[in-house]
Amino acid sequence: MNQPEYNEHDTPREIENETPDADLWNYWQLEPTTSQVEPPVPSPWDNSPPLEAPPSTPSVPNPFLGFLRELLETVILTLLIFALVRIPTQTFRIEGSSMLPNFQNGQFLIVNKAVYWFREPQRGEVIVFRFSDNPRKDYIKRVIGLPGETVEVRQGQVYIDGQPLNEPWNPNPGTYTKNAITLGPDEYYVLGDNRNNSSDSHLWGPVHRSRIIGKAWFIYWPPAFAMSDIPFVGPAIANLLARFGIHFSYTPSPHWGIVPTFADPLQSSSGAPAPDTAEHAPTSSHTPSVATAEPYPSPALEMSPPPTVPPDAYPDPTP
Repeated sequence: MNQPEYNEHDTPREIENETPDADLWNYWQLEPTTSQVEPPVPSPWDNSPPLEAPPSTPSVPNPFLGFLRELLETVILTLLIFALVRIPTQTFRIEGSSMLPNFQNGQFLIVNKAVYWFREPQRGEVIVFRFSDNPRKDYIKRVIGLPGETVEVRQGQVYIDGQPLNEPWNPNPGTYTKNAITLGPDEYYVLGDNRNNSSDSHLWGPVHRSRIIGKAWFIYWPPAFAMSDIPFVGPAIANLLARFGIHFSYTPSPHWGIVPTFADPLQSSSGAPAPDTAEHAPTSSHTPSVATAEPYPSPALEMSPPPTVPPDAYPDPTP
């Protein structure tokens, strides 16, 4: 009879190719799973620094492209500044004596072109324009007649619509006579302040609106002070220029600065024509008006005359 085989510890032998239960448990635990595995929690005792990615090599910019960009920015900024300064303004040099005594020969001024983008020229303003006979040359004159008005000159006195023009800018009076002319819708009558020595509208007619460039705004050269009058800086600049053989000298001008603007002598503040003082003299407030009744009669008019005293009421005390 066959007897089971036992080992020395009286335990049955394991059959070949038979897996123990503990090994099966470990086998199933090692099987891969499709569920997401959470990352391990770092230990608080692990002080090792985290691994860093290797530094990337920075790209070297092209020096030519950087120079080209800076050059382009400089050109655009220069053109922008030039447009902002040159488009609304213009420099002008006075040649001749036609605008004496208010403007001198050789003065430099700034012309404001933007002011006439929003309004029309006014009487008394000094304008710079181009004449049709010589469009390449600029002229400077003062506006005297406006569109639609009739301008006439009699022995140097200017008349606008038959009314004499009082000129507060004090020109050098003229002696010529010019027949009346009625201006068109866009025409202006201009005259120089030095009337007998000025080529202006009394010789070649009115100026069209399209020919006007702008208004004389600021006289910037020569200044009203000498170079030596500037404290500290003036003498230093003069000595520096003298070392290089440059003698910087000029005659100070009393007209330096903003060109004065005058109100229209023919228009009041409300825009109505100014009354003629010779025909409509104001009535004094102390003199009662005869044509119109006063709302408050004067007490002197209501007072009765004093009673008549007979000559013998008070006898002469002397015998």
